[in-house]
Amino acid sequence: MRPPVTIEVRGPVEARPSQAQEDNMARGVTVQWVTGMKAEATVGPHRVILDAPPEAGGGDEGPSPAEMLLGAIGA
Repeated sequence: MRPPVTIEVRGPVEARPSQAQEDNMARGVTVQWVTGMKAEATVGPHRVILDAPPEAGGGDEGPSPAEMLLGAIGA
């Protein structure tokens, strides 16, 4: 098991991006069902295949939606 991580913050912290940064971060996101448990997410210029593992009825061609959500939260 990993030891806990301690983060120390000193001074003021700007938690909100500038308007220019915010404008550059906005991307369209669409998700299209493909077949069975498989879907394709398009995020800006990127494409990601989402699928369930075989034991859940999928083809395991990509991470599950729950795995992608956890990855996004951790990023």
